[in-house]
Amino acid sequence: MIIRILAVDDDRDTLRMVRETFEADPSFKVTCVETGEQALERLSKSEPDLMILDWNLPDRSGKDLCKLLRNNAATAGLPILMLTALTGVNERVDALDSGADDYVPKPFYVQELRARVHAILRRKSPWLVQGPVLEFKGLRIEPSNYRAYVQGKDIGLTKLEFEIFYLLAVNAGRLIQRRYIESRALEMEFPTDSRPLDVHMSRIREKLGARLAGRIETVRGVGYLFSPEPAA
Repeated sequence: MIIRILAVDDDRDTLRMVRETFEADPSFKVTCVETGEQALERLSKSEPDLMILDWNLPDRSGKDLCKLLRNNAATAGLPILMLTALTGVNERVDALDSGADDYVPKPFYVQELRARVHAILRRKSPWLVQGPVLEFKGLRIEPSNYRAYVQGKDIGLTKLEFEIFYLLAVNAGRLIQRRYIESRALEMEFPTDSRPLDVHMSRIREKLGARLAGRIETVRGVGYLFSPEPAA
């Protein structure tokens, strides 16, 4: 599964360094923008897994943007790491008080930046980096080998089907929006056709079997929810 980072900084050298640092690992994809407005526009179309945000942007402060995102229900839970040349203790406190999850001063060591990003993801989005085995009544899901078992029998999910199913199962009981699934598993950042996801979901339900297919609930026009227990 691809981990998506949105980097917001008006320094192109910093953006290049962030991109090179994370995209050296094929499980990461970095999108770069240079202003707060560009960041908001991007967020309205595609949800990243984490934002790296500069304090001083051309059109607004990163601190104000962070507060804005925290006060929006759609982005309130977005992991944010503040990355800036302001290194005083007051600035660090302000960054954290504005809602940032962590703070790294410039110039930075890429090893530290990478480690702090991984630490944030472990805390806030553990399914992206840890991949725990999941067990429910009559169902076992093993991310290490992309296999799901119903009553001990491998149901033969493809890699893509598994990634969609695992994304739902690891968030059991939570409604997951369509566009989130499309951007994560299908890597469709600006989907114009909902049929690919519907087709994959239909195949997953078919492979789960009639008894367990009801665990995947459709909320029409919004997304899908995986229930820990089969529908009555």
